[in-house]
Amino acid sequence: MPPAPHEESPRSERDIRRALSTEAGAVALFDDLARRAKPWNGAAQLLRILGDLGDMSMRAREARYGGASESDAAMWVDGDLLVEIRPNKSGLEVEIVVRRVDESLRSVLAPLFFQIPFDELRWFIERVPELAGPLAVRATLTKVAMEMLPEPPPPSADTVRELESTAERPAVTEQILDAMRPQFMTPVYIPPEDLLDKSR
Repeated sequence: MPPAPHEESPRSERDIRRALSTEAGAVALFDDLARRAKPWNGAAQLLRILGDLGDMSMRAREARYGGASESDAAMWVDGDLLVEIRPNKSGLEVEIVVRRVDESLRSVLAPLFFQIPFDELRWFIERVPELAGPLAVRATLTKVAMEMLPEPPPPSADTVRELESTAERPAVTEQILDAMRPQFMTPVYIPPEDLLDKSR
C-alpha cells in the first residue's frame, strides 16, 4: 500500500511556506526533495509543495494588483504559475514557468528532476487532487499540466460608467406602482346601447 500523503516528509506546512517565500528557499526545498525522493516516497510531497507555491503566487498576484498583504506570498513569482511534469528515464522532469501580463513566458527555476515514477504521481492526482491547492490540473498518459487560472480582466471604463449610471436610477417602489395603478385600473362605463352599436 502507498503511504498517506502526510507521511512522506517530516517538513511542516510552516517550513514549506517559509522556504517558498524566496527563490533561494524554493530552490533549496526542491533540491532537498530531489535528494530524498524515491518510489512511493515523494510524489505527494511534490504535489503539496507545488500546490503551496500556487497558493503563494496567487497571494502575490493579489498583493501586486489588488493591494493585499505581501505576507505569506511568493513575490518572486511575477506572473501566473504554469507547471509541466513529464516522465523521463529516471523519473520525472518538472518545468516551472510564469505567464506575465503581456502573455510572455519566463522560467522561474531551472528544470527539476525527481526519481519518482510518473504513474505514482498520477495515482496521487487522481485520489488526492486537493494536494495541488488552487492549481488546475490536467493529467494525460504522457504529461501533467498544472496551471493557475488567469485573473479575469478588470471592467472597462465604459462598463463602470454604465454600472454607476444604473445604480443612480431610482428603484421602482410600491409607492410608484400605487401611483401608476389608477391610470390603468380606473373602470370605464360604456352604456349598453353603445356596445350594441359597435357590434353591428
